[in-house]
Amino acid sequence: MKNILNKISFGIILFTFLCLLVAIFWLVCPYKTLELNSPITVVEKQIVNGQELHYIIDFCKYVKTVTVNRQFIDEIIYASEPVEVSMDTGCYKSIHAIRIPLGLHADTYILRITATIKVNPLRTITKVFDTDKFEVIKK
Repeated sequence: MKNILNKISFGIILFTFLCLLVAIFWLVCPYKTLELNSPITVVEKQIVNGQELHYIIDFCKYVKTVTVNRQFIDEIIYASEPVEVSMDTGCYKSIHAIRIPLGLHADTYILRITATIKVNPLRTITKVFDTDKFEVIKK
């Protein structure tokens, strides 16, 4: 009886130790998720409210799903809805667009792109990229 309890105790301790090792590995392991090959550039340096702002992004993606949040930043931050992007891993160079909100006042802005990647149950990696400056003008 005592021998069985010792084996059960040893098994529980071993299982706990293995779980702790997996958790530590998940928390400290360096993950290759998303890399820019060149800075993000804005196609139109001047744009009117309500139009689409186009930007060129050259990146390599090493994970399947990324949540992207885009914000217009001057002295105030104007956030757009987060978008979940699912595409194959690999390198891409593409032109993306975002509509300039009608309520955005005339000023000089940057577009901040925040990519959030959940790499495992314990860790989420966030990467932040800024475009070059552009100007929003009224009609």
